[in-house]
Amino acid sequence: MTARTAKILIDAVFFQYNRSGIARVWRSLLKEWVRDGFAQQLLVLDRQGSAPQIPGIAYRTIPAHNYGTPDQDKAMLQQVCDEEKADLFISSYYTTPISTPSVFMAYDMIPEILNWDIAGNAMWTTKHEGIRHAADYISISQNTAKDLLRFFPAIPADRITIAHCGVDFTLPATEKVSAFKTKYGIAKPYFLLVGSRAAYKNGLQFFQAFSALGDRRGDYAIVCTGPWASLEPEFAAYVGDATVHMVEVDDEELQCAYGGALALAYPSIYEGFGMPITEAMACSCPVITCPAGSIPEVAGDAVIYVAPGDVNGMAQALLQVQDPAMRSLLINKGLQQIAKFSWARMATEVKEALLKILARPNPSALNTEPTYSPHNQAGASMLSKIIPGEIVNDDFYKLLYALASRPDLKTFLEIGSSSGAGSTHAFVSALKARPDADQTRLYCMELSTERYTALKAAYADCNFVKVYNQSSVSMEEFPSEQEVAFFYANTRTTLNTYPVEQVISWLRQDLEYMKQSGLTRNGIEVIKSENGIKHFDMVLIDGSEFTGEAEMYHTMGAKIIALDDVNSHKCFNVYRMLSNHVNYALTHQNFELRNGYAVFERRF
Repeated sequence: MTARTAKILIDAVFFQYNRSGIARVWRSLLKEWVRDGFAQQLLVLDRQGSAPQIPGIAYRTIPAHNYGTPDQDKAMLQQVCDEEKADLFISSYYTTPISTPSVFMAYDMIPEILNWDIAGNAMWTTKHEGIRHAADYISISQNTAKDLLRFFPAIPADRITIAHCGVDFTLPATEKVSAFKTKYGIAKPYFLLVGSRAAYKNGLQFFQAFSALGDRRGDYAIVCTGPWASLEPEFAAYVGDATVHMVEVDDEELQCAYGGALALAYPSIYEGFGMPITEAMACSCPVITCPAGSIPEVAGDAVIYVAPGDVNGMAQALLQVQDPAMRSLLINKGLQQIAKFSWARMATEVKEALLKILARPNPSALNTEPTYSPHNQAGASMLSKIIPGEIVNDDFYKLLYALASRPDLKTFLEIGSSSGAGSTHAFVSALKARPDADQTRLYCMELSTERYTALKAAYADCNFVKVYNQSSVSMEEFPSEQEVAFFYANTRTTLNTYPVEQVISWLRQDLEYMKQSGLTRNGIEVIKSENGIKHFDMVLIDGSEFTGEAEMYHTMGAKIIALDDVNSHKCFNVYRMLSNHVNYALTHQNFELRNGYAVFERRF
């Protein structure tokens, strides 16, 4: 008797909503699986005729997806799985059945990293439900896998398969590029921007840098691809006499756009992969981008990197990329780099991962309750729980990144690193991009053993990061309950949004946790002693709600002292003491962002 071939259902739901990069991924995978025969085990669920019709793929039409009726959709998918006797389910975009084992495809963790409103957005709650339901995971980059583990540390790392996206673009013939330019009236050398320019795509950095070219702007054109009829006013103010072309193109014309450009300007501050980068390199188009998210993993050394927010650096890169020797170097390195990526390779990696799951006796979902929570946990002493990073790609994150990029700063102390998803990420991203990274040191302190474990695992591959499971100060240096109650009664801060009894309970929790864990020493002095440090170059004070003042005393002398939560007990008095200190000058502050932040730099 012949054994039954396992059956995998693929929900092509993404095609109902969008035809962008994720659609390219699935269209390419399906075509590859037709070629290698794997398609025989697949059934694609077509949401009311929105899926691409690829010869050799079997389809079943199902009702359109509706984010407003998630329970009905799950029930419908489970009914289909039962009728089709499905062994495994994978969605192109986060949907799940009720009980059939599923695989989650992780494209990025943008909503989590950027601290978007998860609970208030049906798309992102569906994503988290998909993560919780999954038995296994496929990530399109190592960086996305690491970010997934940061927010969902209960996921075993060995249940995540890395499968990089492919690229099938090539440099078009010269006459095709010329025809493209003629069609759209492009007569000047041009910089290319692909897709969205807003928010984390950070298009403003390019336009501000372009503005720095002054009178030379008229020598260039700017070509923007996508469904926009005109350039946004906030960007148009910077273009001067440059000619702007807004073009909506198909893949063939997009390759021509890359092939004719001076460079792709792609200053994104976070990517799950960054397909435009590999597409541009495949078309012999130099790339200017930021060393953020998965970009260094994908681009390697084949691009010009500019730090996020570094407008002068971007302006220099716009000129540097026009040097013939530099262009030749970038083009050659880019072609070497893209040889690492192919749709055939990705299709094989995904196929093997799915078959491996099917080979297990009982594929089933893991207990992956998310540790991410969209509400602000400021001030809470929930030390046995992992909480999300609060300093995530906001103005303070960008400031920390810029400071960590300064070559005169070598030793950094971060007090209160949590699990590494916030300010730690800013420090590490900046230090990784420095040519002298091996000469720098980031000392991370975290009292919570659970968060320390996640933090250490997250940055195990970073030799310049040293992680300490320590209290920043000794128990004797914590304020008394009477001192905290007096502060609460006489100083209006964000702490007053909580009952005083709750605030006191947090102090007791901190002290009790220290006693039970045996972590009662002054960790700052431990780090200084073990590493022969008199003064750190930069310190971030963002630890317990109750230890900011004591931490300041042990770190005085640092070139830079950054404070988070200056509108709370943590750093309220520290801010005022440093403001009046003759040796320190206030360089940055923002009282409106969360509980406020400030940065001081030593004068002498």
